[in-house]
Amino acid sequence: DDRGGILFTSGTTGTPKGVELTGRGLRRAAEYIALTGLGLRADDVLFGSAPLAHVFGMSGCMNGAIAAGACQALVPRFQPEAALDLIEAEGVTVFMGVPAMCSALLAASAESGRAPGMRLAHVGGAPLALDTRHAFERRFGAVVLEGYGMTEAGGALTLEHHDRPQAPGSVGTPAAGGELRLAEDGGVLFRGP
Repeated sequence: DDRGGILFTSGTTGTPKGVELTGRGLRRAAEYIALTGLGLRADDVLFGSAPLAHVFGMSGCMNGAIAAGACQALVPRFQPEAALDLIEAEGVTVFMGVPAMCSALLAASAESGRAPGMRLAHVGGAPLALDTRHAFERRFGAVVLEGYGMTEAGGALTLEHHDRPQAPGSVGTPAAGGELRLAEDGGVLFRGP
């Protein structure tokens, strides 16, 4: 229950605010994302370009890889051609990114003719257009799973699960042990375990 880290968030607007996250909460988030949601395995190699100081980079990519005993292939900054190079060179099996990265990889792949196969893609940070999702699945052979999260919760609040039918356009079901509901004003309310 001790403080495991402080991440800063400003939401979509506003002054950054420090969010204290417990070690237990960070561990629970990583295990939910990696094991329950995505079904990561020790033989997976995750592509990570989200900054590790960001909740997606920390909870989903870094801590998720640790929870699964998997490897992570890191880049200092996302650039589509360099990303394709790394995905091929390191045998990446799981792409972790945002919709804009999916679109950029598709364009770079079409231009270069390279389409390294991956088994899974976890996409969050913004809504993923259905056309982009389907094109990514066809081009790279990856099952695409979406999620929704926030810094204040230490990571994903909802995920599509690897072992359940996918529902394109959905961000999945609430995290294990969590309660999620929509407020009258449309806001998302979440309470963790």
